[in-house]
Amino acid sequence: MIRHQLRKVFVQTYLLLLLSPAVFADDPAGGYFEGYQADCAEIQAHAESNIVNCNMITLKKATNALDNVYNDLIKHADKEQKKYLQDMQLAWERMKEAQCNLVKTYYVGVSYEKWTSHCQAVMTIRRVKELEQLGTGIMWGVYD
Repeated sequence: MIRHQLRKVFVQTYLLLLLSPAVFADDPAGGYFEGYQADCAEIQAHAESNIVNCNMITLKKATNALDNVYNDLIKHADKEQKKYLQDMQLAWERMKEAQCNLVKTYYVGVSYEKWTSHCQAVMTIRRVKELEQLGTGIMWGVYD
């Protein structure tokens, strides 16, 4: 009897390990958000509307930071760099909208606001980091 139960547990564990990559492959964002989170961890156990509200507050803060970094880059960029920065930012806005809409379609039939607001917040946080890193090249001449 014990041997049968151990065999059953072994088989279940083996199947779980075998199938776990398929579970992670089902992430609609393809792992894009790993390492970047809206600061809403303490709210996760509470009502979904609180999580959405926290995500929206995080998005607003990230958007303000993005505007500051972007405007600083534009201020220090030459004419050619400004054009590329503007083109890049418009393309990023379209990508953010499309990617968050894709996440939304993944959660059809459930309350998707938590996931789309999370998508928008995290993508904006990532964009701030991208522009900060990009800015080191544009700002080289400023600090000489």
